[in-house]
Amino acid sequence: MSKGRGGIGFAVKSMAPLTDARTTIRDRDECRTMTICRNVMEELVVAEAKVQMARLEPRIQEQIRLADVAAYALNQLPLFYATNQRGWDKQRQRAQEECGRQISAVVRQAIVNATNAPLRNPEPLPPHDLVSPEQSLFRIQELCNQKNLYWRDVPRAVAAAIVDAKQRPLAPREEEAEVGTGGRRMAEGIKAYLKRAKHPVPKAKKEEEDRDFAVYMLRASYGFVNILEFQVLQVAQKQIARLPLPAAKRIVLEEVAAYALNQLPPMYATSARWAKELKLRVRVELAREVITKVREGILQLSQLPLRHFLPDPFAQFAEEQAEAIAALQKSLNRADLTWYNAPEAIAEVLQQTREGESKWYRMVQTGEF
Repeated sequence: MSKGRGGIGFAVKSMAPLTDARTTIRDRDECRTMTICRNVMEELVVAEAKVQMARLEPRIQEQIRLADVAAYALNQLPLFYATNQRGWDKQRQRAQEECGRQISAVVRQAIVNATNAPLRNPEPLPPHDLVSPEQSLFRIQELCNQKNLYWRDVPRAVAAAIVDAKQRPLAPREEEAEVGTGGRRMAEGIKAYLKRAKHPVPKAKKEEEDRDFAVYMLRASYGFVNILEFQVLQVAQKQIARLPLPAAKRIVLEEVAAYALNQLPPMYATSARWAKELKLRVRVELAREVITKVREGILQLSQLPLRHFLPDPFAQFAEEQAEAIAALQKSLNRADLTWYNAPEAIAEVLQQTREGESKWYRMVQTGEF
């Protein structure tokens, strides 16, 4: 057993292969916390890709996807993962200063690659590769037909979607008389109230908030992911669990993951096939290196003095998410509701309403929802 300062040690066992790509969603849900460990390069690459793609002829723009361009480019650029606001700002500045010209050149080449060899009708990434709070919010946005919906407005948006579902049933039913002319006027009144009742935000703050929210939703909006993130998180979680409890409490899982990811090659993908190929490469070529970098990260972080908690750049959205889920738990009478299963629960409620169930609509009418 090798030891570092403070009795930190790692049990040296045979190097087991990393988890198979078919890891259960339940396992992902237990250690999926990457909303506070993000590569700042993603934002810079997507912004540059938008600028360069806007200059292309319309017919060429139609042939390629921005997500593919971004993934191609990100796989050729250094990684700048951060876990808190201070680190985010510092890493972003470093990435811009050190890689500004490189980003432009790599994105240009990525566009050429995507144009010459576009992904033809690619199968999307499997759900277990996209498990995250922002992905759940993206799905809720689709269900409620509200593209830029924030977590804080989800309960009201669901209520409005229930009203819409009652107005647009799957088939005529007798009980839909309550959504006749008078009922429709009432429904429109409810929706107008729900719209007015949204949280007001000063204009200047709203613009800044919208920029942060766009970054928060970046991956979910475009559908790309670094498949190494979950692999690294799993290994880090297992390694930290082997430490003595006092030592383990000093180590932040996301900081270990960020350290390791910044030492490993990028593995971005936008399709099931692409992700499968990269996962095979991880198992064959990088299994030992992943474990080594995670152990290095734990050792390095264990030697740092205890620090005060620093908020992550998306702390506001995490807080709003918790409040929204708590409100939905009460409205839907679902104590088991989480950000993970919220889209399915909402979809079920809307489906029931379209099929004629009046319970949820009545709750919206009476203000119980």
